[in-house]
Amino acid sequence: MSTDIASELTVEPILQYPRLAAVGTSFLLTVDLKPQQFGDTWAYPDLEEIPIRCIINPGKLFRVEFFGEPVTIVHRYGGTYGAARFLLTPEPNSLNKSGKIQITLANRFGVPMTVLETEAIAVQESVSAESLIALALGKRKPIEWLEDPFESIVAVTMTKTFAYEVGKLEVVKSRNFLNREKKFQVNKQIQEGQRFIELLPNDTNLRMIVIPAGSFLMGAPETEAESSNNERPQHEVHLPAFCMGKYPITQAQWRSVASMPKIKQDMKEDPSRFKGSNRPVEKVSWFEAVEFCDRLSVHTGKKYRLPSEVEWEYACRAGTTTPFHYGETITPEIVNYNGDYPYGEAPKGEYRKKTTPVGKFLANAFGLYHMHGNVLEWCEDDWHDNYEGAPTDGRAWIDNDNRSQEENVRKLLRGGSWCSFAWVCRSAFRYLSDARFQDDDFGFRVVCVFQ
Repeated sequence: MSTDIASELTVEPILQYPRLAAVGTSFLLTVDLKPQQFGDTWAYPDLEEIPIRCIINPGKLFRVEFFGEPVTIVHRYGGTYGAARFLLTPEPNSLNKSGKIQITLANRFGVPMTVLETEAIAVQESVSAESLIALALGKRKPIEWLEDPFESIVAVTMTKTFAYEVGKLEVVKSRNFLNREKKFQVNKQIQEGQRFIELLPNDTNLRMIVIPAGSFLMGAPETEAESSNNERPQHEVHLPAFCMGKYPITQAQWRSVASMPKIKQDMKEDPSRFKGSNRPVEKVSWFEAVEFCDRLSVHTGKKYRLPSEVEWEYACRAGTTTPFHYGETITPEIVNYNGDYPYGEAPKGEYRKKTTPVGKFLANAFGLYHMHGNVLEWCEDDWHDNYEGAPTDGRAWIDNDNRSQEENVRKLLRGGSWCSFAWVCRSAFRYLSDARFQDDDFGFRVVCVFQ
């Protein structure tokens, strides 16, 4: 198993773009980066250079084209080369309007690191011919040019490859025909994935795993034991890539974020029943989990939120179609649940009656831990009685996003917990709850949204 090490590269963004633009005429926007550490203090000794992708969102007023490569290279021995350049053209309906352009800095895997935003660019009917030529060629700066609007330094956390153990539970056939008792064994293998580390106050960090884009069949077939109609109809869903927490949010991470400025509501510093910095936080309502995400977003400059129900099941299954990502059943050796109530052909086993520290068991194929058992995990969606009309693109299914805590808001949790029967821990199982409830098996993990 590898050890995760947080390392940072600090850069200062340098943007060039005009204050004025004309309808139907293109202008140039360049993105360059000034590294603040290199040479002997370079944080990545195994790399000569680091490519940083610039993903541009021009808004509704502009149309964008590539003008060269949309990548800026930070070199080990100082400086950058190959500044990203984009050719933008105001749309006809943008006349006499102004708009801002958003640029996301991402690593070579597309994981967002920080988001920049230009000042407003005004669209006029025309600008001087000299300015237009200079803008198109990018050779000199017209009077309307704006350079270096950003004074702040951006801390960029890169992704790294990490290794993890994946487990599969399989039946061992007995060679003794008189002994018909089935035995189970866990087959292990090492896999690799991509992750980045978010640094938090109080010497705490948050490990985020890159979940690749893909599609899967969501829900349970009617042939799956203990399945319910609220897990149907099965339907195909296509998802873009995103990042998800390697573990459920721990008590140490909760305390770290609880110390950040309030957004909408207070957060108890230590709400959990089962104490331990490395145990998952529990006794957390949906509203408190959302507050955690909002504070984390403000602190990091990235967009954090609860996973949609689709994202959660896709990440849990990690390419599997069995009731559990471990296989056809589970045992207490690999999942923390109520071992007195097994699933399928599994025997009874240990019932711990409490949460366990994160990372105790084996990961799934994406490198995520505790997707079955330990604590139930809040999702962003409203509760629906079945999947009729459900989104097929990974979005959360929300009917009304403006309800207060005084209302009976029905939300849902996934994954089962330390006190759940085994069938509740299935990948497809859905658990209904009032968003205000706080129970000693209610926790959550977070998602980081790609721009």
